[in-house]
Amino acid sequence: MKDLVGAKAGVGVGREFCHVGWEGFGDFDGFLTNSSKGVLLSSQSSEVFVDIEKLYECGVHEYLSVPSWCDYLNFVQEHDQFVSQCASDGILKMRSFFERALTAAAGVHVVEGSKIWDAYREYEQAIFLTIGDDNNEEKSKQIDRIPTFFHRQLSIPLVHLESTLVNYRLWEVEQGNTSNMNSELDGVPANVASAYKKALEMYNAQSMYEDQLSTSMAQSMYEDQPLSYQVRFSKPHFNFDFFLNLLG
Repeated sequence: MKDLVGAKAGVGVGREFCHVGWEGFGDFDGFLTNSSKGVLLSSQSSEVFVDIEKLYECGVHEYLSVPSWCDYLNFVQEHDQFVSQCASDGILKMRSFFERALTAAAGVHVVEGSKIWDAYREYEQAIFLTIGDDNNEEKSKQIDRIPTFFHRQLSIPLVHLESTLVNYRLWEVEQGNTSNMNSELDGVPANVASAYKKALEMYNAQSMYEDQLSTSMAQSMYEDQPLSYQVRFSKPHFNFDFFLNLLG
């Protein structure tokens, strides 16, 4: 009981620190360790879930962090009852969350954005597996949704774009839509192939600058900014256990 009270208090304290910038408290990514999360969720309290969800909301609102979005999405999938049971409301909620993650710029993050796209696609594929064999209409609708995520991802200059194309083509082969894997773009719709070529060209043109932007140039620009800017755009990670220890 003491652990639960302390953990819940830590969530409240964490939210207060979130509103003032999380200054000096490390990294937001993975802010809930498995042990702390277990203490909180063992109560089976919807209030606890909402508190944690609000804290995640605060974090992803304050910072552009793909790992934080991934952690948030995983948390909701695992602990939201409607989402985990694939209820219609839960599916709508989860799709809304994924779209938010994509449009929050996480989906176009050159290095890590593919993580969001891959997770979204895997979620839709998991939904397909839950649809009964007797519901052909619904299965058909869902199977038609999946390639659209490949198409959208292939139009964005991200790392591992070639691997995404290979996975897409293998998926089409599995569905019996094509059997031709001889050349790179065999069986790929013309509009998708065109968008892919442009995205790959853009990625290749800018990839040479990625290391520079993340090291010397980025560091120089960062150090020239006031502290408030540095806190806002540094990679945040909130250590939830820190607050539990602080509370004793």
